[in-house]
Amino acid sequence: MDQRKHLIPLEHTQPPANQLIDYGKMEEIISQLANSPRVKVFVEGQSHANRKIYLIAIGDPQAMSCLDYHKTLSKQIYAPIVSHKTLENVEITEPDLRNSLSKLKVPVIIHCETFGFEASHTEAILKVAEILATSDDPWVKKVLEKLIVLLVPMMNPDGRTLAIEQWKKYPYCPGWAGVGNLYGFLLNRDFHRLSQPETQTVHKIFNEWKPVASIDTHEDVVILGVSKPELCWAPPFAKPYYPELDARIISLIDLLGKAIVEEWRNKGYNVLYHPTGEHGFLGLFMLDGRYDLHFDLHGVPVVITESARTLGTQTWEDRIEQKVSACIAFLREIAENTETFVETAYRVRRDNLIQGLEDGLRAFIIPIIDQEDPASLNELIDILFMHEIMVYKANEPYPAYIIPLSQPERPIIRALLLSEKWNIWALPYAMGVNVLRFDALPEEQKEAFMKTNLIRVLKTEHLVGGVIGEEKLPTAEASYAVPYTNLGITLINKLLSLGQQIYWISKPFNANGKIFKEGTFIVNVNLPGLMNEILRDKGLQVYRLPSNIVFEGYKIRFPRIALYIGQGVDERNIVYKADTSWALEKLGFTYVSITENEIKNRVLRYFDVLVVPGGDAREILKGWSDEIQWNKYPWQLPGEKKRT
Repeated sequence: MDQRKHLIPLEHTQPPANQLIDYGKMEEIISQLANSPRVKVFVEGQSHANRKIYLIAIGDPQAMSCLDYHKTLSKQIYAPIVSHKTLENVEITEPDLRNSLSKLKVPVIIHCETFGFEASHTEAILKVAEILATSDDPWVKKVLEKLIVLLVPMMNPDGRTLAIEQWKKYPYCPGWAGVGNLYGFLLNRDFHRLSQPETQTVHKIFNEWKPVASIDTHEDVVILGVSKPELCWAPPFAKPYYPELDARIISLIDLLGKAIVEEWRNKGYNVLYHPTGEHGFLGLFMLDGRYDLHFDLHGVPVVITESARTLGTQTWEDRIEQKVSACIAFLREIAENTETFVETAYRVRRDNLIQGLEDGLRAFIIPIIDQEDPASLNELIDILFMHEIMVYKANEPYPAYIIPLSQPERPIIRALLLSEKWNIWALPYAMGVNVLRFDALPEEQKEAFMKTNLIRVLKTEHLVGGVIGEEKLPTAEASYAVPYTNLGITLINKLLSLGQQIYWISKPFNANGKIFKEGTFIVNVNLPGLMNEILRDKGLQVYRLPSNIVFEGYKIRFPRIALYIGQGVDERNIVYKADTSWALEKLGFTYVSITENEIKNRVLRYFDVLVVPGGDAREILKGWSDEIQWNKYPWQLPGEKKRT
């Protein structure tokens, strides 16, 4: 950014770190808000660091006294009730939409802080909460007559804490330490997979309340006030749109965006806006787990806003006010057109259901027997449950889970399970689970699955673990075959830490008529009953092997792992470190984090393996690049420029 473009002193863009609302201060403010008869506060979940994730519900006092009643009504009008006896025998029951709507205070969600380094969100959302909790302005009364406003003021408390700590040392750095959660995961890319406690918590709120719309505030350091003079943005989104995104949901998003832009223009803000999205700024195409597109596919229109936060572009007060005024415009628009939002979303979900009956794909079939990793299969089914997708079980023509597309959540089912050129993160391939398309089955199997009875599955079946072929009294020394799966690797790491002898098989072998594939582990246990004890409640099956078995393979030991977290893998590349450290810990590996300084001091001689997460190879070798926007003026690097 050219220094001549700076409109205000850098220090006016954001106050010192100790003046920001941190987690503790947020709790104090929430405690004060809870004194209002319009407010109820809920703890909906916890972060990795055990910080609470709060939900603030605000409505008129009468509605606050019967929130469960309004939750029930909201669920009743969310979508038709559907039941599948078979794939061709589907029962649909529609609610009395008008009658329920006349009694309902419609829930909406104000959500923020998926990225912990976008600093002004929490201040703005808590200011909105204060206005709704205390003001007697006519617009507030009208909003609370129609709506229950649900606010999530700090969805990512760990990320915000990390950013604030970094700003204490380097007040003018971008705050990349807090871009993700405690691990560094980008939470705004996890709303499909739901691997993190923070995203699971937010989705739980959606499931419980069935909101009619949401607003999600964000900040930008690339376009607004940098390559373009405008300082804030609201939809319409740039085209193209994801093919499964209903045009009616897009129209509601556009309506909300227009209302926000009008509010901003009345306040004199320089807005990036085009009525048909021909600004090229932000699209709705690629399935990457974003909050907005994900819930749009659920039939919940989500409007997001962006504000410039690059140093010198606009004041801290304007950054906050843009979000406050956007939330106010959002609430006013929905209060004015409540019936339109509810009825449109209902019709979208109803049409999804009907379209699923006509979809040639018809359903996804997930075989239960002979999956490479039964634990991953269960994990996939758990994810479907978290999205409130209906799962059935069939016993004919073979045991399988059946996921009909004739459901209100049809677009999400396709997004999660169907691999397409715009969906390279489809779960079956990522998790190693065999998921079949109904339309690709042989004709005789299609016919059988169409007519077979479907049994609704309400929870994942617990995997029965243990030793197959074990004697009643385990001997002191025994050999076991352990599958090469995620759970198997975790078990092997535990056994290695206990000093057991383990081999990795390089060629298939036969034992008692069963073929064990290349990659199987063989464990020689020297403690009676150890294997049964470790396997307790693990959901993993291993096989007792006959004595004196002959195999080809390699003896393995616990690896001494160094995980590189230094330059080129930190800051904007921290997400790669997050993925790698998460995987290592989930699989039971221990590791030591090292930086370029330890490498220069020859520490690698103490390790067997150096793991370098994906990142910027040039920065790893040569230090931070001066060509990257946030590594040069007006930004401050978090420390001296490093060189190897």
